[in-house]
Amino acid sequence: MKRLLFVLLLAAALAPAVPAAAQIGAGGGPRYPYQSNPIDQAVRDAQRPLPRLPAAPPPAVRYVPEQRFIDPGTRKEIVIPGHEERRLSDTQVTVPPLTGYGPSGPVAIPGGDRPPAELRTTP
Repeated sequence: MKRLLFVLLLAAALAPAVPAAAQIGAGGGPRYPYQSNPIDQAVRDAQRPLPRLPAAPPPAVRYVPEQRFIDPGTRKEIVIPGHEERRLSDTQVTVPPLTGYGPSGPVAIPGGDRPPAELRTTP
């Protein structure tokens, strides 16, 4: 029995060494090529820029702060209180009926469709 064990150990020691390339496979290269390496793919996916979102639509209702105008007839200042305007299009908004205040008392301003507040020069 000892003799058999000795022969096996001697054969293993004297046998030619198997090349390292034969141990890793027929291709001799890495297990995954660079293009399909899961780690590299995850890194590329994480570094890819995100698609841009479309622009948000303008709000349907917006608050217009208090405004002050000079009445052309009396040359006195009229104060228009802050109010909300409803957007109809890029060039038209619906304005509610308002009450302005001037030196001679309240001034009624009828509601209706008008250009947006930043484009108007009078109430």
